[in-house]
Amino acid sequence: VEVNETQLAAEFVPSIKYSIPSDNKPHSVALKDYTIPAKYEYYAAPKADNNAFLVTYLTNWNEFNLLPGSANIYFENSFVGQSFINPQSSKDTLALSLGRDQGIVISKNKIKDFSEDKFLSSDIERTFAYEIVIKNNKSIPVKLLVEEQIPIPQNEDIEVKLVDIADGNYNAEDGKVKWNVEI
Repeated sequence: VEVNETQLAAEFVPSIKYSIPSDNKPHSVALKDYTIPAKYEYYAAPKADNNAFLVTYLTNWNEFNLLPGSANIYFENSFVGQSFINPQSSKDTLALSLGRDQGIVISKNKIKDFSEDKFLSSDIERTFAYEIVIKNNKSIPVKLLVEEQIPIPQNEDIEVKLVDIADGNYNAEDGKVKWNVEI
């Protein structure tokens, strides 16, 4: 495929002629296949879903003249799904989910022993404790980014204090705690 870039568009000119039936049905023609180097990472958000997702991060993706639209995603020569690619994104790295990985099991449990209510004058203090348990059923270790969100109160009479986040990194602006773990 020859690619001609103009100021406003990219034109793909195939070097092979194709015969496309005129049967009023949609047909796809592969113009170009790319193999792009990628960095892989597992991601989990136990508050939203008890699954771990394999995410790929593509750098230098803007060199490939990608058009906006659906893309078929293949991983290890297997079709894993579709994603929408938006090349108008201003980010240097393009993140694509490769789907759930059933080999990593995650559960979020409320620990009742530490949950309590205290009445101090007219104030009520509530303490909640959660445990996130991650099990790797794979034969190799994996790096996992675990992200959890702490409530951000909208009412000034409500105060949220973070007691213990182990080795997590807390961002007070969005209330997210992130842990990078190897399991």
